[in-house]
Amino acid sequence: MSAHQLDIISQAQQGNPRALSDLLNRALSPKNIKTRAKLTQNRLTIFAEGHEIPSQESLVGVIKRGISDLGVDCLVSIKIYGKNANSNEEGWVDEIFLKDAPDQQSASIPQSKSNGFDWDKIRQQVLKSSQTGILHARKLVSDKRFIIGSVAFVLLALLTTGGIIGFDIAKTRINDGKAMAEAQALVAEANVSNAAGLEALNTASEKLREAREILRGIEDTRGSRYAAAQAELAQVRESLSTVESRIEAEESAVSNWQEGQTLARQAIQYVNSPPYPLEEWQKAKDDLSNAIAMIGSIPQGSVYADQARAALVEYREKLAWIEQGMTNEQTAMDVLATGDTLARQAYDSTNGKYRFQASELTQAKSLWQKAIEHTKTVPPTSNAYRQISDRISLYTTNINKIDDGIREVNDCWSQSYASESFCNSVYLSLSNPSSSLR
Repeated sequence: MSAHQLDIISQAQQGNPRALSDLLNRALSPKNIKTRAKLTQNRLTIFAEGHEIPSQESLVGVIKRGISDLGVDCLVSIKIYGKNANSNEEGWVDEIFLKDAPDQQSASIPQSKSNGFDWDKIRQQVLKSSQTGILHARKLVSDKRFIIGSVAFVLLALLTTGGIIGFDIAKTRINDGKAMAEAQALVAEANVSNAAGLEALNTASEKLREAREILRGIEDTRGSRYAAAQAELAQVRESLSTVESRIEAEESAVSNWQEGQTLARQAIQYVNSPPYPLEEWQKAKDDLSNAIAMIGSIPQGSVYADQARAALVEYREKLAWIEQGMTNEQTAMDVLATGDTLARQAYDSTNGKYRFQASELTQAKSLWQKAIEHTKTVPPTSNAYRQISDRISLYTTNINKIDDGIREVNDCWSQSYASESFCNSVYLSLSNPSSSLR
């Protein structure tokens, strides 16, 4: 065991609250329970907080055994507060009484001053006055003035005892007043109404939490300002709840702003130099729409609110431009599809046939020519325009084959051996656009 550990144990045995809290935190670490302790006139108060309200029976048992094993003899009692650190819900309170309060306990406590008064010196003066009064009362009895002396003794005893209690009450009220003033100062420093941005909100949250712990430490004892502290505590909890809600909203705003900006810029860059296929336009539109939704969800009170409004104007204009690009590409695709339909009709008009009159071949040629003319109307600015070259080349090849067939039929009829059965037999061998242009 190191010298530092021995020193902590030694301090804990003497009732040092910081050392006792340190040892308790080590013992309770596996249960995710944190404690802090304070010592007042040989009475130890322990505040224990966990992710859930600590088990009262288990925690009291651990503390009782730990104090016993350490051999801490200076403590009169231990008051334990158990609470959920993540909730405003009230927890439980328990107290362990180790022994009766020692006589004249104040003599063992170092002198302290509060607001300029040396309370222990005053206490000693009152006790001295009490002793003088007792001696005076005894003299009255010896002078055979027993009744009057007894009454004076009783009154003097009551007055001096009441005076000591009154001093304790006054001291408690002054200490509680100082604690409340400290808590109120922290609330003022938090400045919740003017806190803007995550850093300021987190600072406000820390100060409110500190004020909450100070107010929690004001106990419900005789002469204390417990009721006033509880009223103040309720307001602090309400303010803390408001701040935490604003922190959550601001964290969400930061995330939406950063993610929305990144997504929007990627979407715009993705279609920065058209033409593009329709599916790429669609992807850019979906990404930019999602970015606009993210940035549009940033609340008015956020530090990013003004930037978000300006960005939304720009991104909505870009979205309209993308939607126009999609419309143009869809129109081009529709024109191309109509040309393909005409080409299939032209192919089907001769497919599977071997006997044609010249007029039938001329009609088939006209269909192919119509497909070419329609395909040429695809806008040059569209991505679909890149596909028309192969189509027009195929359609033109099929027209040339039909022209060859027409010449063959006409030449045959100019011969002396011409006949319908002989001259109308033509083998075209046209290319099928449905299979050739996949």
